Amino acid sequence: PTRRSSDLERSVSACYSPQGAWIRTETKLDSKDELPGAVQRGLAESKYAGNNIDRLEKVQEPSNRTFYFVQVDYGAEHFDNFVNGYVLYFGRNGNLRGTFGKSA
Repeated sequence: PTRRSSDLERSVSACYSPQGAWIRTETKLDSKDELPGAVQRGLAESKYAGNNIDRLEKVQEPSNRTFYFVQVDYGAEHFDNFVNGYVLYFGRNGNLRGTFGKSA
């Protein structure tokens, strides 16, 4: 179980353990232009480059670990239920580190 707090201006969530230790901070990004250049290139060079982007998120964890989630779909309509989509996990260097979703 984690506790969350949110910043309404930027859609930021911080997750803490029950003991109060910081676990991670998730920041919603408004467009792919907010992704670092390396992550933009990694997405553009991936097999998911032509997919619709539904959500972008920057995740920061202890030990200066930062990565990016990009939720994409390949259907004609956008869905948040992953029926027609994937969540892509990019490192700061733009490497696609993993995918989650139907037939990823």
